[in-house]
Amino acid sequence: IGFSDKSRKKALLLCIFLGIFGAHRFYIGKIGTGLLMLFIGFLWIVFSIHFKMFYFYLFIPLIIWVIFDLLLIILGKMKDINGNIVWHW
Repeated sequence: IGFSDKSRKKALLLCIFLGIFGAHRFYIGKIGTGLLMLFIGFLWIVFSIHFKMFYFYLFIPLIIWVIFDLLLIILGKMKDINGNIVWHW
């Protein structure tokens, strides 16, 4: 286990601005969880627009997940698909 060649700053910015769509997870190579976040984020938007309601049962867990990932990135604990720490800014 070593350090990833991925940028922590880029992962952080992707998480801040596109976190509910899993962009930061796609960036570090975690395609499966990125797709899951994308799917949940897409469902939340479609349901909120179509049914004209704010769906907390989709939004709250997704936001908690994004905040958790933000903390991992800020603290330098996020790992890429190979188990390497995304450390370098």
